[in-house]
Amino acid sequence: MSNYWNNALQIDTVQKTSLRYLAVNYIKTGKPHISYTTLQPTIVDVWKGIIKSRMMTRTYTLQADRHKLSRYEIAPTCQLCNQGPEDLPHMLTTCSALSETRKETFAPIKIYITKFIRERKWKETFIDRHKITVLIIDCTNFTHIFSESKLKIEELETLTRNMFYKMHDSRLKLISV
Repeated sequence: MSNYWNNALQIDTVQKTSLRYLAVNYIKTGKPHISYTTLQPTIVDVWKGIIKSRMMTRTYTLQADRHKLSRYEIAPTCQLCNQGPEDLPHMLTTCSALSETRKETFAPIKIYITKFIRERKWKETFIDRHKITVLIIDCTNFTHIFSESKLKIEELETLTRNMFYKMHDSRLKLISV
């Protein structure tokens, strides 16, 4: 029975763009994703988990999503920086209005990873903003690289969840100004 659901999930991830950032090879029926197993039982941590889950499954609405939902009547342009369509890669890696928050929250992620895989491997692996987006959204996508080291994927998950939450919080503050 679980093989059926694991196969169905594999097929869904190919067909549904909302699941394209998830590392489905590491998702097993009956076992929660690491993004849930690493949550602390606090209201703030659960809220961080909700924000990250919405971004992982692409149910977090950004301007590019509003554009599609409005049947292209609303512009997809980022309301914070006006420098391109506001999608997840833009928000997480290039939006100039969120650059300070990004620097503050991404630096600990990179420092943590490069302690275990070194700078050269970092540059080879995370060569563009798409790869970095995938890392931030679901770090289990790179378990094959991290398995050779003593890197704790749970610690990395916590760092990425904190980044999501702070990026979300900064974005909301800027939009409401």
